[in-house]
Amino acid sequence: MKEIDFLLLSPPLNPLVEAPFFLPNIGLGYIASVTKKEGFNVAVRDATCEGLTFSALFKEILKLNPKVIGITIPTVQAKIAQKLNFFIKNSLPETITIAGGWHSTARPKEVIEKMKFDIVVRGEGEKTIVEVLNLLQNNNWDLSRSLYSLKKIKGISININNSFFSTAPREFIKNLDALPFPAWELFNLKKVKPLFSLFGSFRKIIQLPILTSRGCPFKCVFCSRVMGDYVRFRSPENVISEILHDVYTFKAKELVFVDENFTLSKKRAEKICKGMINHNLNNEIEWVAETRVDLIDKDILSKMKAAGCKIILFGVESGDDNILSLSQKGYKVEIIKKAFQISKKIGIKTYASFILGLPGENLSTTIKTIKLCMEIDPDYVSFNILVPFPGTEIEKYAKKRKYFLKLISEEWETYGKQIGSSLELETLPRKKLEKLQNYAYLKFYMRPSKIINLLRVVRDMKSFIPYFLHKITH
Repeated sequence: MKEIDFLLLSPPLNPLVEAPFFLPNIGLGYIASVTKKEGFNVAVRDATCEGLTFSALFKEILKLNPKVIGITIPTVQAKIAQKLNFFIKNSLPETITIAGGWHSTARPKEVIEKMKFDIVVRGEGEKTIVEVLNLLQNNNWDLSRSLYSLKKIKGISININNSFFSTAPREFIKNLDALPFPAWELFNLKKVKPLFSLFGSFRKIIQLPILTSRGCPFKCVFCSRVMGDYVRFRSPENVISEILHDVYTFKAKELVFVDENFTLSKKRAEKICKGMINHNLNNEIEWVAETRVDLIDKDILSKMKAAGCKIILFGVESGDDNILSLSQKGYKVEIIKKAFQISKKIGIKTYASFILGLPGENLSTTIKTIKLCMEIDPDYVSFNILVPFPGTEIEKYAKKRKYFLKLISEEWETYGKQIGSSLELETLPRKKLEKLQNYAYLKFYMRPSKIINLLRVVRDMKSFIPYFLHKITH
């Protein structure tokens, strides 16, 4: 087997914190494609969605013995990533480790000094990682010989002579069409548990994420906006080319558009839908998209449905106008109700995501949120408890105890949206928040019309049981 230059990893899942349904990591997919295109021998082990245990992943690392390992780090998996890096450093001391992802971008000093990674790639990583690998290769994969030259590369953080050093930020990529499609051929797609196919059938299928834009212009206080405020769009033609590639190369049957706001430009969304119909893709695949309640109308939803959209996700967040205002959502409850009315009329299934414990939350506003959920009656729902992710306004609020928010833990494994213990409110203690969360789920799903949907959500009971038991017993 040819020597591996670059191994890309996602950390193993903690089933007591996170539900075991994930899409293949599209960030790893893009990093794999640009480095492969540059000529490096690349491998990927997406442990999070493949369900690899820590020991199984570490055996793979030892077998591959790569020159460089890149690990993407979600905040809730930071402790596992740190443990993994320690094992790598002890067993493969010559291997260079690079950290990326939103946690690394928000906490580069911690990732270098405490977690002992050699390099942090901050923000959008495609251009940065290529420059880093080229430099390392030119220096025969010797980190010590490369350190001072690394200082010239934008968008990284390193340790030089026991001093933390960050280079200037990397500019965001303007022409997204120039990026090669994610390298799904390097993933073990057969091991991935589809995230949204469980809402429709029990088929074992290939389901892939697709990202058609980057950046978000909205200012929701709980979001880190790693991709920036300025939105960059791929052309509809480029998007259709990727969909065709996914369908005919990887036999994908379902796609999940992971844009934060798929309909931010309705004209562009319409062109994508038209392109799918023109290529008969609406008869080949079904798809899911996420957007805001104030970015849809009857016309665009009709076109999305005709093009094969089966579920639309809305970040509803709260049923109280004041809470929505404090969260800087930019819309009111009236708009939420209208969006769900339109979606039901068009015939697209809906998924509503709520956040309990937002700024100013109390028992009364939480009950209003649960009542709104019952009124708009989505097909599927998630009730998340607010998490003060690094770099967000919520983190700042919680540290200052603004709007009754109270930070109760900075242990990253407690930063789960469903199971965790990072934050509470003076008006709503953590245990009360969790009881309200459980009550909301039971009230919504323990109805004859929703029981079948709940069964679909937990269809893979073998992997879901640890999470489910922990959820109902804590």
